Amino acid sequence: MSSKITASPPASPSTPRPAVFGALFRFLEPQFDALNLSPGDAGLPATPANEALFGWWRTEAAQLQAFVDGPYRALSWQMCHNDFSPSNVLVAQGRVKAVLDFEFATPAARALDIAMGLRMTMRYWENPAPWTALRRFCRGYTRRLPLTPAELQAIPWLIRLRSAISTLWWLGRTDIRRNPGRVPGCIANQQEFVRWLANYEPQFVAVLMAAANL
Repeated sequence: MSSKITASPPASPSTPRPAVFGALFRFLEPQFDALNLSPGDAGLPATPANEALFGWWRTEAAQLQAFVDGPYRALSWQMCHNDFSPSNVLVAQGRVKAVLDFEFATPAARALDIAMGLRMTMRYWENPAPWTALRRFCRGYTRRLPLTPAELQAIPWLIRLRSAISTLWWLGRTDIRRNPGRVPGCIANQQEFVRWLANYEPQFVAVLMAAANL
């Protein structure tokens, strides 16, 4: 593996969108192997803490790749926004009037939009028991687009996938050696959600199912 890491140029508006959520670790053609990312790739010392964190990332990356190669491809697909969050929505008089920022729009599993919306609405990093927000969001969304039980059960994995994509997008567009201190934080954010899921996933899925009347 080469130690030289170069930044990728930003995509122009005419650049065809990559299959971001289907190719996963291959969509950016990064200068490093994301499945084998080590502290040294980011210019960080191989301390026990860094080795443990990057070791966790490699395990998470392998699990997400297996999900993308298997269950993810069996879900229903459509054109998705893929960055559905409060900051990309205009609201007037209590109603959504417009959705903005289609940078990541691409064919993907349709449940990815609800997964991204839930992640940013629940804000589990601030509220470890976000059941009211989860219930309201899912109830409102599924009135317009009912999801299957398989899609609802996949949402925890889809949130993990969407979170990892954000990290990979940044790593692939940035010379990470110029700002190596940010890399552990990106990985730690992913780790935080996986730990949250370990405690709450059965309850999380049960609330989703109930909100969707399934």
